[in-house]
Amino acid sequence: MSKYIIILLLLKSIFSWKKKTYDLTNEDKNLCLKQIYDLFTNTKDPNIIKDYEELFPLDEEDNQLYSIKLGEEIGRISAFEIKKNDILEIEDFDSEEEAKESIINKVVNYKIRDNGKNDLGHFFTQQMNYNSKQWSKYDLLVSQSNEISTLSVFTKKFNSRFVNIYFITIKRVKYPYKSFILINKSENPYNPFNNFYSMKVYRYDYHFQIIRNAKKQYKIVSNDDDKYIHKYKGTLVKYYSILSYYAISNKMQERFTLPFEYFYKNSY
Repeated sequence: MSKYIIILLLLKSIFSWKKKTYDLTNEDKNLCLKQIYDLFTNTKDPNIIKDYEELFPLDEEDNQLYSIKLGEEIGRISAFEIKKNDILEIEDFDSEEEAKESIINKVVNYKIRDNGKNDLGHFFTQQMNYNSKQWSKYDLLVSQSNEISTLSVFTKKFNSRFVNIYFITIKRVKYPYKSFILINKSENPYNPFNNFYSMKVYRYDYHFQIIRNAKKQYKIVSNDDDKYIHKYKGTLVKYYSILSYYAISNKMQERFTLPFEYFYKNSY
């Protein structure tokens, strides 16, 4: 009898050892941030800063709702300053399922879309993956009540841990047109900060709330449906991407040149 108990304890010990994982240390997390920093600062062709600047000036029509235009709002040096409600976080998990569940919770808890439900988070995470060789980057931009909130996520499997780096902004930019949901993912497996983007615009249809399948709740918006968001989506994705790189640079206490910085320095 005692022999069987010893065997069982041994098997339990082996099984527990195989399952055991370790949280990332602060040194590991700093290394994750450095990997991302090195990637985006070494991106030469195309250069995201130059690419962003070439999108201006935005050709906007006058809008009576707000005194400031979108192009003016995100084309000033002050628009790139880190705000008190901008959040940079890094977390690691035992499994991909747990990592994605955390992203879903961020969408709900930070009210990226203020409805208290997790359908948008599920929709956002459907095409995400965790590659052990390279970082991936995903952006969720939500315009609701004429204000844009965002969640950008960098994902990777690092030292057997599933890592999420989040950059969150809440109602940072006013968008005086129709509401929308924009999801962007990098399609370049070698450098997620090069200009290989997949930007899709959706509109949430409240009439479909009774349908259980969340996929049917999001309708792709064509150029004919909303010319404004399709006109500005590239600018918006690059703007919020630069914000996330800037936040990481600040965290690492590294220098990061912002768009138009040279212009404002030379204008005084």
